[in-house]
Amino acid sequence: VVRLLLDLGVDVNAKDKWGKTALIKAVQKADEKVVQLLIDKGADVNPKDQRDGTALMEAARGGHERIAQLLINSGADVNGAALEASVKPGNEKMVKLLVKAGADARS
Repeated sequence: VVRLLLDLGVDVNAKDKWGKTALIKAVQKADEKVVQLLIDKGADVNPKDQRDGTALMEAARGGHERIAQLLINSGADVNGAALEASVKPGNEKMVKLLVKAGADARS
């Protein structure tokens, strides 16, 4: 369905009333295939919703390492907010991934 909508010309970066893009929603649902499709179709990997949340922050918060790596490889901004979102018990791999990608652990 997502591919069909994109092929019909729907704006890949359109936002809902909360400022969330399809990419942020796909990350929240941990749908790696849709995340990759949206990136391939030119989705902005650094959109912010109304609360300044980003796709990478959602991936970090959810512990979705593969999706986080996709976003990082596509130019997602690795910042303290994403790192902060990842800091919780059992999420050490995500913290390491973000630090390795350049997140400033001191911020």
